[in-house]
Amino acid sequence: MYLPLISGVLTEFILPFMSLPAPSILNLLMALGIGFIAYGIWKFKLPQLTSSMISDRILSTMSNFLFLLDEERKIIHVNFKAIELSGYRESELLGQPLDFVFPHINHSDSYSKSMENLETFLNSKQREIPVLASTSIIKTAKHDVLGLVLVGSDISQLKEAEKERDNYREHLEELVEERTKELEKTNRKLKKEIIAHEKAEEELKDSLDEKEILVKEIHHRVKNNLMIISSLLNLQSHYITDEKSLNIFKESQNRAKSMALIHERLYRTDSMRRIDFDDYIHTLATDLFHIYRLGPGINLTLDLESVKLDVNSAIPLGLIVNELVTNSLKYAFPEGKGELSIKFRSLSRGDEFELVISDNGVGFPQDLDFRKVDSLGLQLVCNLT
Repeated sequence: MYLPLISGVLTEFILPFMSLPAPSILNLLMALGIGFIAYGIWKFKLPQLTSSMISDRILSTMSNFLFLLDEERKIIHVNFKAIELSGYRESELLGQPLDFVFPHINHSDSYSKSMENLETFLNSKQREIPVLASTSIIKTAKHDVLGLVLVGSDISQLKEAEKERDNYREHLEELVEERTKELEKTNRKLKKEIIAHEKAEEELKDSLDEKEILVKEIHHRVKNNLMIISSLLNLQSHYITDEKSLNIFKESQNRAKSMALIHERLYRTDSMRRIDFDDYIHTLATDLFHIYRLGPGINLTLDLESVKLDVNSAIPLGLIVNELVTNSLKYAFPEGKGELSIKFRSLSRGDEFELVISDNGVGFPQDLDFRKVDSLGLQLVCNLT
């Protein structure tokens, strides 16, 4: 039927152009090819891309399952994911009511209420699968219901993860509860120990308070006893007419006073173990100046560093100060003029101290041997240093 037509076209149209140059022939052939393709599409309805083809492709390859229902809530279309999830063939699903795969839906007359409880999907093996689904009702322009589109996804893995999370949380809560009980037990035990420790501290504090009171009382009594001795010596000296003996009594009285002064300072301090030795030297030197009633021509210069000493160091050092200051006041200033200097400081190592007592008086004799003098005061100084 088409052979004479093709032969006529070749004879009338193609052959006359064979003598044309190559570019012109090529363009002509391309135009003829396009014409034949257009004729074939029109004549034989060749395949072409349409919106329905696109939507079918999307629905069949989407990762969510899809059910299309009619107005009677029967399945009229499913995608590949719905078939895969259900385990049924497509023909087994089409025409079935929705509760065939969603057994817990609400069988209400209301189309919207009947789409509730879409959380469980039943497959061909009668295994319930947790799903997350949503619906959209298809209506006409007059709001008549044509059908419904149901789209959802399998959330089994999510549910398993939630279950594992809940189990892990429960396990953690058990561990926390167990640890809390252990901590409470430990806290109770620790609280008992703290109470016992506080009680022991309170008892120790009471004991220390008692001991401090006792030590204070001892210092007070020692001071009183020394002052009594000093007073007795003072009373006895009133009956002595010999100047030498009188001086001996006065020196003994001063020695007792110097020791009594230390115990008085200890009695008045909070620690009762250490005294401010610089304050002690100042008081002792002032008292000695007052005892010997020297004139205004003799000056006292003090250069004292603030140092605290314990009783074992303070008593012998106080006696040394007493003897040297007494000796200086008695013998160094026969003309009633001069200066007495006392310096006291701690050395760099901290556990050693330096005491310097000097005057600008007449001085000691050149041939004097301090260790062989017939003087109780200087003998005390030599023995204590």
